Amino acid sequence: MWGKQNYRDFNELKKPIREMAVSTSGNTIVYNLGNKKVNPDKFQVSLIEEVNNEKRAYSMGDADYFNIIKKYYKGDNIKVIDLAIKTFVKFIDKAAGFYDTYGSSEKGKDYSGKFDIYSENTFGYQNQDIIEKIKKFQEWYLSQEISDENSELEEALIIIFLAMISEWYYLGKYNNKSKWQHRVKLFGIYQVETGKLSPEEAAQWSKKRENTSKFGDLCRSMKIFDKEFYLKK
Repeated sequence: MWGKQNYRDFNELKKPIREMAVSTSGNTIVYNLGNKKVNPDKFQVSLIEEVNNEKRAYSMGDADYFNIIKKYYKGDNIKVIDLAIKTFVKFIDKAAGFYDTYGSSEKGKDYSGKFDIYSENTFGYQNQDIIEKIKKFQEWYLSQEISDENSELEEALIIIFLAMISEWYYLGKYNNKSKWQHRVKLFGIYQVETGKLSPEEAAQWSKKRENTSKFGDLCRSMKIFDKEFYLKK
């Protein structure tokens, strides 16, 4: 299995468990109830691998899938990865009403907007819509004929998509929401793709207050705050 996370028994995952995708290698990707003691959400992403009739669950971190992006981000793969990420982000922008939230607040001060993270009528609970989006992605991805060892890039991209959705339902220890939602993952990917930071550094970047205070300006400078954006300069 790719990534550096230790596995745990699938039966240890907290319910509810929602199956969201099956990779070409046969591994299942699910949402399950998170392990946080305070404000756990139902959007922890777990990758399930079956070995000798044992189901192993991996909860990949940012550095894990950023490393996969770095590994494959070369040659003809670049346009495939960029288009996949761009398509996922546009789907979330529309489904979550991202620009309704930020339209009157360039600096993200009104980031809570009208989005109710407790409501199961929101897009993250529309399982079939998300599942269909992933299936369409997989059909397109397989047609690109990328040399993908054990479907690890395919799995990483799906996990990134689901993790971006998860950001909308994050609630911190002090009831603070994720200020820039899925754009945080997008910026991490950008840093890795352009070689500005290592996957490990990119995974830690958003946790520093001095960085997040200027996040909006950085996004605009990279043209990923506006509706039309690109990943590379």
